[in-house]
Amino acid sequence: MPEIKAIFANPDVPRRLEWEQCLTDQLVNGAAFFEDRAPTTWFEGIEIVPAGTVVEVELRTGEVREHRYWRLPKAGSGESMPRHELVEAYRDVLAASVEESCMSDAEIGLFLSGGIDSAAVAAFSRSVPTLHTFTALNGGTFENGDGAYAHDVAAAVGRPNHQVVFGPERIPSAEEWKRLVWLLETPLCNPEQFYKYELHRFARATRPDLKVMLLGQASDEFNGGYSVWIADGGDWEDFVANLRDQAHATALLGRPRLAPWLQRSLPLLLPDVLRDGFEDAFADPYALYVAWKFRDILQYNCWHEDRTAAGNGIEARPPFLDHRVVELTAAIPHAERRRLLWDKQILREALDGVLPPALVDRPKAPFFYGSGVRHVYRTFARMLAADGDALLEEALSSGRARDVVDLDAARETLRQLEARPGPDLELVLRLVNLGLLDQMAAEPPPPPITWPARPLPRELAVTDWDTAAIAVEFASRPPLELDSVPSFPDGVLLVREARDDGSWFLVVDGTLEYVIDEEDQGGWLRFLCAVDGTRDLATILAEIGCELGELEGLLAEALEAGVLELAVPALRPVSS
Repeated sequence: MPEIKAIFANPDVPRRLEWEQCLTDQLVNGAAFFEDRAPTTWFEGIEIVPAGTVVEVELRTGEVREHRYWRLPKAGSGESMPRHELVEAYRDVLAASVEESCMSDAEIGLFLSGGIDSAAVAAFSRSVPTLHTFTALNGGTFENGDGAYAHDVAAAVGRPNHQVVFGPERIPSAEEWKRLVWLLETPLCNPEQFYKYELHRFARATRPDLKVMLLGQASDEFNGGYSVWIADGGDWEDFVANLRDQAHATALLGRPRLAPWLQRSLPLLLPDVLRDGFEDAFADPYALYVAWKFRDILQYNCWHEDRTAAGNGIEARPPFLDHRVVELTAAIPHAERRRLLWDKQILREALDGVLPPALVDRPKAPFFYGSGVRHVYRTFARMLAADGDALLEEALSSGRARDVVDLDAARETLRQLEARPGPDLELVLRLVNLGLLDQMAAEPPPPPITWPARPLPRELAVTDWDTAAIAVEFASRPPLELDSVPSFPDGVLLVREARDDGSWFLVVDGTLEYVIDEEDQGGWLRFLCAVDGTRDLATILAEIGCELGELEGLLAEALEAGVLELAVPALRPVSS
């Protein structure tokens, strides 16, 4: 993918961020609607050539002609055939795509997560004599099991696996983050891109002849990988119902004055009042979903995968983006969607007999997200807060950001994220990226991109997956001094079940997050009941008759999760 910074070399090209487009883009603000605008470059006056299109420009007249040679097929338009034939056809085209992606006169590698997508690529790439696989092992991928499953997949297919460690001490510097944002040229630069860039860097440094990397990207978008998540604990019908709600929210963008009637716990108008201009979407919200995910692929996945690889002299190849694979899954007939596109069932059935059942049936765990995501959010909150919020201040206190962003609110949000890491980190990070891009576009850094000196990520040699030993790599616990005073942060409450059945709960921002059983966790419960923000650990432990060692693990976990804070005398409160 061409780099925008090359176009900025022309003095006639405006070097300005298109703030309105950026702030209102669904990928940036995270709102629950279907984004249907064409992909953007994020910069004024610079456009993207549409996917599957050849653009001709007549230099003498300025006339522009477009030839569209490929389009995403209409959802549900595929030929009706028995389910087993659809699965066989899918297996054949995916295997062919992987085989063709393995054609190279240089060494090939594979980014291997614990998910079924990269596992499928590993399984179908047996023609490559030596295929080294690379896995990001951080607090998130350790806790959600991604690292362990990647280890198991590599063993199952007989490939060497490099577990590349990103411990709690690996925090990008401000200069390092700025270089990465400038390389990627997108406000969507996030922890995923940092880890992938570093994986490519590790792979190239340790395998100098490696110049091609296979990826499992772009399977979720067309195989139903997000269906369970969108169903929010329900089934296929709930998935479709939530898509319909998202279609309503998208239609409402065009008629916002109807919002008071429709955005109620019990809407007083029928959703049909929004149908005008959205008939197809209301008739088949899944079709709108597929188009939305296709847009995500163009604006996000292809964009960053290309740049994180090319920035290390590597070519990224995602077999799931072969047009034959996309066409087949996008066009699966309505009658087969429930059975084939719920939780990537078509891919799971295609791998039956190819991989062990435990790997085929593993629930989706998206990269570092899930139960361990707080580790990653904590790392990047620390990056933003380093040196007195230096990166945050630099990005948001000058240029157009100064007129758009409430800097005081950003600072306060960062303080909250330091105490209790959460998804708001991604919103703050996108605003920081916008501020940095705004400044770097106005005054582009001189080429080539120079990176600050930093050590190469290290590899953790794993023979047998010893959870206890590996957990030490990601321990990020504050010192537990007996004169420290524990307290509950704002928004955290300890409450008791009204039926008095022995169940207690930790409520975080109004949500029941943790269950504590009085019978099984009596000592821990007594400790929490004694926390009042004034007494120190020694006093509380003496009162409840427990030793620190008995509760140390639970206390450390509570501090890491941000449901307890620990004030050290003469020092500011710390949470992890």
